[in-house]
Amino acid sequence: MKLVKKIQRFRLGPFVLEYSDGFSINIYFQKRNSIITSNPEKSKYTTKKRRTISNESILSKGSVNSITPKRSKASFLIRQYKQYILCKKSVKNPPTVLLAWKELNLAMRPLFPQHRIKKTDEQNWRKHIIVEELNLLLLRCISSCEAIRDFDDLIETARVSLTVDISLMNGIKKQSHGIIELIEEWRMFYSESLPYIEATFLPITFERTEIAQLFEEPMKSYWLRKSEQVDVKVLCLWAFRTFVVIPKLKKISNAASNLPKLENSQRVSLLQMISIVFLVKPIEESDIILLNWLRSLILNQTIEDPIS
Repeated sequence: MKLVKKIQRFRLGPFVLEYSDGFSINIYFQKRNSIITSNPEKSKYTTKKRRTISNESILSKGSVNSITPKRSKASFLIRQYKQYILCKKSVKNPPTVLLAWKELNLAMRPLFPQHRIKKTDEQNWRKHIIVEELNLLLLRCISSCEAIRDFDDLIETARVSLTVDISLMNGIKKQSHGIIELIEEWRMFYSESLPYIEATFLPITFERTEIAQLFEEPMKSYWLRKSEQVDVKVLCLWAFRTFVVIPKLKKISNAASNLPKLENSQRVSLLQMISIVFLVKPIEESDIILLNWLRSLILNQTIEDPIS
């Protein structure tokens, strides 16, 4: 029967003392990342390697689609886009800015409820949306720019198109009560449409420098300066406030008296809408109405049960 040696270790500052049953003693001296041992069999000078992460790796992996590239400065999304171009065979005949945007706009149609005509589209519209393909179509729009004015045309076309699609959400949910209709439209916009719209335009935010590598000067510098001014979320919130909320405020005259009749979930959605929309492009007349709604919600909450 083999005897198993019992080894006990003691640490005294940088020294590590090993003691076994056979009165063998081994002393380690640990300093920084190196270990020096008194045992002749283990007298080699060993060094521990630290696992470090560079700032470039952190920045590149901070993006949803970006992966640290090898042998290239372009991100994974840019290289994937180049493969997409080769598959589409559009290198010889590149599309114009308007044609490229029309293709992206058609792919984004299921994001907006007014374009879901069939009942199956209302239930399974998410299955037809692939964010990665929308990102590639957006890159196709950007790469089709051949002059500085094309950037301005693309941004203006996208701004007008998104504003029109969001404005058409007004009147989708036709209910007997006007304020309930507004709450349902806000839920559809904020929880369904807006997250996918932001995901579609993520390359402009996270891949700004990589996209600039597709161009030469002075287009590269102009793109970096122009893309910093693009805020898709603020644009969409402004469009919803201007073309959906404000027109309904003028029609709903007795909304404040009907606020106590709302369910708790509807009150939460209305409070969320007021707190977010109120901060985007304020207008005096609408601000007064929104503040009255907010006071009614707070007053009703203090009198009745708290909002859950």
